[in-house]
Amino acid sequence: MKAKTIILLGFFSFALASSFISCGNSGANTGGGGGQPQDPDTEECSDIKKMIVYIDASASIKGYFGDGSDGKFGNAITNLAQYKGLNSPVYFWGDKTKVNTSVNAKGGVNVSLRARSGYGQDSYFNKMFESMAQLITNDSVDAACLVTDGIYGVGNNLTRIDSQHAVKTLPDFKGEIKNVFSGKKLAVGIFKLSGKFSANSKGYAYITYQNVNISPISIDNRPFYVIVIGKPGKVNSFAQNNELGAELSLVMGGHNIKMHNSCKLSDPKHFDTDGLWKGNKNDSKTDLCVSFPQCIGNDEYIKNNITVTLNGTKINNYTISNSRLAITEEIEKNAIVKPGKENEFKVIIANTIPKEWTNLYNEDDKNIKSNASIQERTFGLQYLLEGLLEGTGSDNLVDISFKFKK
Repeated sequence: MKAKTIILLGFFSFALASSFISCGNSGANTGGGGGQPQDPDTEECSDIKKMIVYIDASASIKGYFGDGSDGKFGNAITNLAQYKGLNSPVYFWGDKTKVNTSVNAKGGVNVSLRARSGYGQDSYFNKMFESMAQLITNDSVDAACLVTDGIYGVGNNLTRIDSQHAVKTLPDFKGEIKNVFSGKKLAVGIFKLSGKFSANSKGYAYITYQNVNISPISIDNRPFYVIVIGKPGKVNSFAQNNELGAELSLVMGGHNIKMHNSCKLSDPKHFDTDGLWKGNKNDSKTDLCVSFPQCIGNDEYIKNNITVTLNGTKINNYTISNSRLAITEEIEKNAIVKPGKENEFKVIIANTIPKEWTNLYNEDDKNIKSNASIQERTFGLQYLLEGLLEGTGSDNLVDISFKFKK
């Protein structure tokens, strides 16, 4: 199995929190609750023993298993069903968001999909997620999965009245998703895959927010998604151990902010153990540094989302390289520094959706047939992801400080 790079938004495991390294003091105890019992809701990984898989059986997925498609949508479903040898049950999410007939995930998945997609008609993610979350909170399953194209749809009845209804209600959609997860202490993993979408027959290409059939159309790399809901340890375990071959992975929710505070800025050359400044006019700049685990994101993500302040004033005298932050701020001749009083450097890395995911956003797909640039994007995805991020209560990825006196 290939190594995975997984971006975890608002979810730090026990081991990851312990892996923060302080420059100049690599042997120091960096915290992470060493020796203390782990909260089962925030522990690093715990095996999934019972899982259930749902298929968003809306009309917009038909092209993933139509004539000329590559079957990757169905393969993902089979992969989920066979995860860890669990042989998990697979169900269509049908009309009026009720679960319909199960699918034989060991064979004939694409045939079953061909016969039954369109049951759902509309993708009411809020209702789907509410039912899935309830299974977790009731301890009925460890993880609930949804395979979907991620498109927010509102149905023909509404689009006949107003063709722009889906666009106009995107903010409401985001709020509904947020409300599903608020206060539940659950995590959500979302995994992006792609497959060939082929719709040559009438009724196979209802993929725009206006619910208009646009067949024939063929898209070589049409995105679809696996969304996994569970307690943080379970979702983290799935993120680390699945064999979906996802192109992008994102985990949101359930972290413990105390773990972040165990990450320490360090500069033993210029500050003693009590934080007293030891520099002088000939050696007047700090060399405070800290290294972050790769799960936060690459250097570009850190640079785009980090804020460094001294006594509340934003500063820019720092570098970021190979996930390592080094602050080189003037102390001796700095009007911001308060002599004889406590001063504070503060480092925050905001919790935002990575650029790799925002590149998939699309809010107008009505011309998708003639505009190839939007064929590999997903209508309403921004509001889905932001609703999940806000609903899972994800705080800043990093929120640490260094106090000193001069």
